[in-house]
Amino acid sequence: MEELSAAAPPRSAAGRFAQAALATLLTLVSLAYSVGLTRAAGLVLFPEQFLAGIYGVCLALLFISFPARRGTARAEIPWHDWVFAAAGLAVGLYVAVTFPRLTAQAGTVTFELLFLAAVLALLTLEGTRRTSGYSLIVITFVLVVWVLIGHLVPGQLQTHRVEPKTLAIYLSFDNNGLLGLVLEIACTIVVAFVLMGQLLARSGGSGFFNDFALGLMGRASSAASRASLRRARSPSAWSPSRS
Repeated sequence: MEELSAAAPPRSAAGRFAQAALATLLTLVSLAYSVGLTRAAGLVLFPEQFLAGIYGVCLALLFISFPARRGTARAEIPWHDWVFAAAGLAVGLYVAVTFPRLTAQAGTVTFELLFLAAVLALLTLEGTRRTSGYSLIVITFVLVVWVLIGHLVPGQLQTHRVEPKTLAIYLSFDNNGLLGLVLEIACTIVVAFVLMGQLLARSGGSGFFNDFALGLMGRASSAASRASLRRARSPSAWSPSRS
């Protein structure tokens, strides 16, 4: 519940407006992409372009909603959180717009790719710390170190040699890394399910289905419950076991 209390609307008007605008943008763009409105409008995108833009919105929303200290209420948004939010949004949109050119350069290590990968990694780690604590950061650090030194490990745990620059670019821009299947599922299927659940809850639909099920089967007991009641009422159930 600490995460939920920390994600309460900021007290400042600018913070509340930015939070509402980013959340609305995230929902509408995710739904538009999920139902194919972007293709119907003639906008053909790489999946990574959509995911990079959405991830930038998520980073901006995170730094506006969650304070640097976990478990505390969000009061005034400090200037550095505005900088982090703007940086996350800017990098995400930049990667979304220039992804066709960036993916063509994926085989080479450039300063542009390294800079973008470093910003995404640092903002992701800080956002993870604010929402989940240090546990996931430690696990990520251990796995990254193992990939980098895995070629020195003997036996079946030995891996191929990977350069740090190559790993940073791979984790940030490859479809098996940050802009991959997990993020796509979260931004399409999960967003749609959460939205429909909220619509049912706010409109009373969830209560209707619950009352309808109780009205049909509320007086009926299952076979398992009847067996449990018979066993509980049986005198042998209260007798001490004999070896």
